[in-house]
Amino acid sequence: MQIEEAVRIVFGIAGIEDRTDLDNWCLGEGRRKLYVWIQRLAPDHYNRLQTPENSVRACYERMLPGYRIYRN
Repeated sequence: MQIEEAVRIVFGIAGIEDRTDLDNWCLGEGRRKLYVWIQRLAPDHYNRLQTPENSVRACYERMLPGYRIYRN
């Protein structure tokens, strides 16, 4: 599984539709909570990357309204 697909799955399960939803879901853990979920769902892709957190961040910033690079 690729990181982008894993992000979509997590967002679907958690009902995350925008930046505020993501902030509320992560709460005190920051984005670390999301990174752990993505690493579990897409370990091969995640572990191949030098900076997997940056890839996850790029995905969710493109997917969610509330970010500058949101593209829908």
